[in-house]
Amino acid sequence: MGNPHSGHRKRLREQMLKNGFDHYPPHAVLEALLFSAIPQGDTNPLAHRLIERFGSFSNVLEASPEELLEVSGVGEVTMFVIKSYLYCARYYEMEKSQQIKQLTTTQEIADYLRPFFIGRTEECVAMVCLNDQRAVVYSGVLTEGSINAVPIYVRNIASQALMSKATGVILAHNHPNGLPLPSSEDIKATAAVRDALQTIGIPLMDHFIFSESGYTCSSKSLAIQRVFQNGML
Repeated sequence: MGNPHSGHRKRLREQMLKNGFDHYPPHAVLEALLFSAIPQGDTNPLAHRLIERFGSFSNVLEASPEELLEVSGVGEVTMFVIKSYLYCARYYEMEKSQQIKQLTTTQEIADYLRPFFIGRTEECVAMVCLNDQRAVVYSGVLTEGSINAVPIYVRNIASQALMSKATGVILAHNHPNGLPLPSSEDIKATAAVRDALQTIGIPLMDHFIFSESGYTCSSKSLAIQRVFQNGML
């Protein structure tokens, strides 16, 4: 009797290349992903174990390296492959969003910034510098960690804005495990950055907060709006 799994990988690859992943269950997509880490053998049982352990495909990708290594059958190479897919997805989305040449509306800014926070389980702070034509002249993640727990070096923000010859700055950070609502510390940090940039003649145009449920900014939050007494988007 032949091996029922003979040719399984080839069939799965061909089906997914033809139809994409849209209609496949999470364990099947994860099974195919694991082909890259495990050259031979049946990856289906490990895919099921990972889904059972973390609850969903997205949770598997977002699990920490230490958590992944606790699952039987996951070694350093498999852990790296799983994490690399998440990082590649974020890189792809960031690169696509950065094809936007001008940020003229709140929604365009949100679409541009959202990919910076894909799959991040810790808070981080990002910055965007614009010129007079509302074109992006710089964007990047400033620091990992909470906006109040990890220092935001205002001097570095100002320095980057000057170096980029920015005429406006947008700040953003994420709330990975909560709502996109500003805390009192968020408001204080926003005011501190705004005041520092004002001393060099560059306005802080907005501060976005992202979470899985959406985002807020000065046009959506009265608390942030009050900080921007010198104008908003």
